[in-house]
Amino acid sequence: MKKIATAWLPGIVLFGISLSVALFCYKDYGFAWDEWIQRLIGNTTYDYVFHTNQGLKSIEFQDLGTGFELPLIFAEKLLHLHDIREITQMRHLVTHVFFLISVFCGYLLALRLYKNQFVASVAFILLAFHPRMYGHSYFNSKDIPFLSMFIVTFLVSHIAFEKNKPQWYFILGLVCGYTTSIRAMGIILVPIFVAFFLSDTYILFKAKEKIKPVLKNMVLYVIGFCMMLYIAWPILWSNPVYYFIKEFKRLAHINWEGNVVFMGEIIKGSKLPWTYIPVWVVISTPEVWLAAGVAGMICVLILIVKYPRKYFSNTPE
Repeated sequence: MKKIATAWLPGIVLFGISLSVALFCYKDYGFAWDEWIQRLIGNTTYDYVFHTNQGLKSIEFQDLGTGFELPLIFAEKLLHLHDIREITQMRHLVTHVFFLISVFCGYLLALRLYKNQFVASVAFILLAFHPRMYGHSYFNSKDIPFLSMFIVTFLVSHIAFEKNKPQWYFILGLVCGYTTSIRAMGIILVPIFVAFFLSDTYILFKAKEKIKPVLKNMVLYVIGFCMMLYIAWPILWSNPVYYFIKEFKRLAHINWEGNVVFMGEIIKGSKLPWTYIPVWVVISTPEVWLAAGVAGMICVLILIVKYPRKYFSNTPE
């Protein structure tokens, strides 16, 4: 236990500093243009759950998951907040703390992967203080919690595949289910992890070893996923398959016709050139972050080419 506390200490210190900074500046962030839409989703879901109000099934933004918005409404009700300013500030603080917790999980993941406190600390700093992400971690209650849960998912998946215990695969399913309840695109985690299970099954089958434990773990993962997704996304309660497919299709085919200023031109949101994403990534990310990110991706690609068996037969890697 003492060894774990020592290994975690830099991350705990960084988390404490980050939280202290947040407590001083969370009131400085303004009101995002779509923030009240997000709150409306949470409120409508709350009325659906506790007052059987069917408005959730007809609301325009029902394709945006309620996994994070509903807890924000719970916090609002619990604290008896009615003033718009107080509600907004509470949402900003809770969203940012949630982000910082996920960043600490990122620290733990880096520590597990590289066994190096310095590398893990750098990972914490790069995640927590990316300028654009830092601002959004206060007022963006859909994208940042979604990103945060992906970080948590990566940590739990590493623990699960390393320990190889049934209960951890069930927990991994729960975590993936909650991630998907925030945004339906989280469903991409299911085929990825199922592919890992099938890879392990194939390797064991070729080695003439028992495959039943792996299949059991895969079933536990899928059960955990379905359970949490169903619980955390109330619109699924009446007809889970129908509503999930419906919301996923809506999210996959958003026809946003707003205008975007890009490279000196006004362009329709539905007609953005392929250069839009890379250009925005480059101009909104500091050079140190870009250099570290590109170097990391190149290193991973080189290692996969150099040691393919390590990455395709060693599941934690």
